[in-house]
Amino acid sequence: MTEEQKIPVDKALLNQIVTAVKQGDDTYAAMAELEAAGEPAVVAEHYSQLLRQFYFQEKNVPQMVMFGRGGIGYALSQAKQLETTNPKSAEQLRGIAKTIAYNLGVNCWPGWRDEGITITASDRAAGYDAALLNLRLARELKRDAEILGHAHWLVGAHHLAAHRHADAIAEFNKSSVEFTKANKTDYQFMAAGYTALADQLSPNAAADAKQKYEAALAALKSRNTEDAKFFAEQIKTAAEVFAEP
Repeated sequence: MTEEQKIPVDKALLNQIVTAVKQGDDTYAAMAELEAAGEPAVVAEHYSQLLRQFYFQEKNVPQMVMFGRGGIGYALSQAKQLETTNPKSAEQLRGIAKTIAYNLGVNCWPGWRDEGITITASDRAAGYDAALLNLRLARELKRDAEILGHAHWLVGAHHLAAHRHADAIAEFNKSSVEFTKANKTDYQFMAAGYTALADQLSPNAAADAKQKYEAALAALKSRNTEDAKFFAEQIKTAAEVFAEP
């Protein structure tokens, strides 16, 4: 689940910044260099790409969080400055901030159990904050039902990681409603699967919670699509992660 912007990036600049940080340069100097290169939307997109690079290529969660939060702050401050003189550019920047927030929230969720990645409590806190921002910006920017479905799912996922099961169920239910509006059936079943998982893991789980969870997974698998198969495995992994003490 990712959101992308179609803005050209300077890959040489990105690699230069990654190399400088790996060699011991301070992150704030790297950010200053980044912000001196290009128009605001290009700079914001560079931040977005660095977040992905530090996570997927470098497996460096602390730096990912630094560049993610730096990019969000930069994009939103630039949007604020432009909202009266150039509202179209301001909206574009807020959209990039939303993309960064979404990806930061997703990458700081421990339910993926990605190889080489360790998510700390502070990383989770940063991810939850980003998930809330992503949802707020999705509403303010009047994004469609599919995007709202992802936004509610992400907030629910962070509630699940924090063992706030009732809150997780509420957000997953909202996610399912939005995916239904968007006619995204596999995603609707996915949200229902996470609802069943949160219910099963709750200390106040109903007696039939396990059966409902297994039925939700079976319903996903019966779809027999690549997305549904992926979601079923993803939910099973999350079940293992969050069942651990």
